[in-house]
Amino acid sequence: MVVTVTKKTGPTLEFDVMVEADEITINNLAVKNPNVSDEDIAYEGPEFSSLDAELQEAFYTYLEVRGIKPSIANFLHDYMVKKEHKEYIAWLKNLKNFIAN
Repeated sequence: MVVTVTKKTGPTLEFDVMVEADEITINNLAVKNPNVSDEDIAYEGPEFSSLDAELQEAFYTYLEVRGIKPSIANFLHDYMVKKEHKEYIAWLKNLKNFIAN
């Protein structure tokens, strides 16, 4: 999952995160500038795991303060599963109607 933190203008922070059973893991993060294409960025920063442990923890806190925490990730996962199920049922009904007509 990608989490993007924006300000009103200027660059954004883009976090590549993985969500598992009540835990969020930051795989990487990058500063993105809307006026510069990804191909034009020479250096995207170090691997997240190579950052100082206190800096890593600060980024987890940064996300949590903004509402990105395991509870919201679990909510989104449940929502997506229910939405997919609902769309699958609708697809089956459309398929049934097509075959019946």
